[in-house]
Amino acid sequence: MDYKVSLETCGQMYKAESETLEKAIANLPVSYVDIVGDGEITVSKGDKEHKRFFFMKPLKALLANEIRRAGYTEQMEFFLK
Repeated sequence: MDYKVSLETCGQMYKAESETLEKAIANLPVSYVDIVGDGEITVSKGDKEHKRFFFMKPLKALLANEIRRAGYTEQMEFFLK
C-alpha cells in the first residue's frame, strides 16, 4: 500500500505518492527555495490520515534535509498505525 502526501502552502497544493513516506515527501514537486510561508502536510495510507502544520523554517528543513525528513517521517508514521 502506498503513502500519499499533500502539501498546502500559500494557496498552492502539491501532491506525491510513493512506497515509503520518506520518498513520497522527497517526491513533492516543490523545492525548499519555493517555500515562502507556513504549510500543512497531509499524510495518508489506506484509510488512515494525519495532518501536521509546519511553520516556514521547519517546512524548508523537511524538504531540504534528508536527516530531518527521516525524523519527521518516523513521527508521522507513528500516527498512521
